[in-house]
Amino acid sequence: PAEVALVAFVGVLCLINLLLLTAVIRRLRLHEERLAGLQAPFDLFGTGLDVGVPVPDFATVSVRGEPVSTASMSGPGSVAIAFVSATCEACEGTLEAFISFAGQNEDTCVAVIADDPAGTSGLARRAGEAPRLVVVTEASSGVMTSAFQVAAFPLFFRLRDGRVVTKAPSTRALSSEPTVRSGA
Repeated sequence: PAEVALVAFVGVLCLINLLLLTAVIRRLRLHEERLAGLQAPFDLFGTGLDVGVPVPDFATVSVRGEPVSTASMSGPGSVAIAFVSATCEACEGTLEAFISFAGQNEDTCVAVIADDPAGTSGLARRAGEAPRLVVVTEASSGVMTSAFQVAAFPLFFRLRDGRVVTKAPSTRALSSEPTVRSGA
């Protein structure tokens, strides 16, 4: 009699466990369906020139009147470029990090501020105050944004000899010595 009660008790526990597991699986499927509908329309690394790709020809002018072109970025040194948007909340902090990076670095540093062709945003003013930073303001489909195929902000590049050697969503990747992926 005690063994029968024990077996019945274990059987009831297994049945309850099975019902709870079924409810959890059903809930996970529901969450998976909801999350599938929330996916971003683009992947960050589906935007921008790939590592190893040469920069296409472009020419524009900085807010200080300096020419900025493919030729000016094809020298022997390294060039770091930040693409930020005046309408992007996350871009403010990343631009501050890039300004700090530019102040501590020998590389040519260029900040491209999209969605601000007139250069009137707070980002443009703050970047313009940085002494070693070349600042370009343009529309979201401006010359540099189009040349680098940028569709998401912020996005950072490091160039060497006119080729992309680093592409990243933050300045941290710019701090290390750039390397081009083999086969690219």
